[in-house]
Amino acid sequence: MSVKLVALVALVVIVAASAYVIWTQSRQSEAVESKVLAEARTLNIEMSAVWDYIDDSQDAINFNSDGTYDFKGIYCSMAGKAIAQHFTSASNNYAVRYVRENPRTATDEPDEFERTALNHFMVGGSREYYATTEFEGRPVFRYASVLLVKRNCLQCHGQPAGEPDETGFLREGMELGDVAGAVSIIIPMDSYIQESQMEFSSSVVFLHLSSGHRGRTAFIYASMGGRAFGAS
Repeated sequence: MSVKLVALVALVVIVAASAYVIWTQSRQSEAVESKVLAEARTLNIEMSAVWDYIDDSQDAINFNSDGTYDFKGIYCSMAGKAIAQHFTSASNNYAVRYVRENPRTATDEPDEFERTALNHFMVGGSREYYATTEFEGRPVFRYASVLLVKRNCLQCHGQPAGEPDETGFLREGMELGDVAGAVSIIIPMDSYIQESQMEFSSSVVFLHLSSGHRGRTAFIYASMGGRAFGAS
């Protein structure tokens, strides 16, 4: 009877331990995604703030002190892309860029992930698209946030379609609310994965010690014929 009881308790411990390991892995994966998503969203907000600030400052930039208009060539997309390039060059495997369908320059050509994100936005999906994947052989988190045409955008991207705007590019004939493109962000996952593995290892060690203690207790209990400790 005692041997059967020990075997039963051992089986319960093994099943519980396996369930705990699976649950821990799932919980840590969710925690990692939540952390890196928060970082991506924060970086997107910062880049959007730069874009909006330059856009809102066009009058101050282009009107001289005597009130004459003199286009300086400093506008939202130019500034945003320049800052994104500086950030990408200075950071460690991070990347930020702006992409769109039918890009005005080759640097804005979307890759496969970015094209999927743009299609997602075009069909009325959520305003962000993300996935954990690989990029150039490294694990990364990829994030894209939609750029919608605002009223100030129409000066360069609105009607009449085919006519050059003041930057020299041809207007696309876009309308208010159209998908103009996306902010594309790449975040390296190395540090997040390392942190998750360390936390998982600590959980496994704790589980091993805890399970060992339960197993020894069950064996002693069974060896005593099921009598309570201290019973006569």
